[in-house]
Amino acid sequence: MASYTRDELFSFLEYASSRGLMKSRTASSYRSACSNVLEILDEKEASDLSSIDLDSIFSRYQNLRSMQSKPETMLTYQRRVKYIISEFVAYQDNPARWKSSTQQRTPKKNSSLETSDDKREILKPDGADSYPGPIEDAAEIVHKFPLRQGTQVKVLGVPFDVTKTEMARFTAWLSNLVVPEEEPRQLMLGAPPELQE
Repeated sequence: MASYTRDELFSFLEYASSRGLMKSRTASSYRSACSNVLEILDEKEASDLSSIDLDSIFSRYQNLRSMQSKPETMLTYQRRVKYIISEFVAYQDNPARWKSSTQQRTPKKNSSLETSDDKREILKPDGADSYPGPIEDAAEIVHKFPLRQGTQVKVLGVPFDVTKTEMARFTAWLSNLVVPEEEPRQLMLGAPPELQE
């Protein structure tokens, strides 16, 4: 008989990671989210994750932990917990036929300009700042930034848990790409006419 307990969920994550059905870092991120959110469950709720009201659980979690966790962290936890519980229930319902949805993506193309179906799945939905759904690793996260009219920059590989220190280093590196406004762009291509022989 299938068991949907909180402990079985953690066993499922360990199993999926050890069998290569899920990357170990991915499984670890799901375990961390579940450990934080599901610790508020009482024994009855923790005994059957397939029947709990997740929206109610998240609301309670926010009320209890709002002073300890950032809103964006809570949102990330919410997405991860919802996703992995649905995967866990699907596995418990039929272990022989279960396959992680993160495995069903085809390998990414080398070109960042590809617009195949698998690439469109990874890009963020319209109106969102970044891809909100379950992802395999940081390399699949795509953030889009409107630099100027007609120019949109895509930034790949920035993880959800990037720190302020890491972001400061990244933005400092990006500042090296700036062309000084007082210098004509032709200086980048060669010496000015008056210096050429």
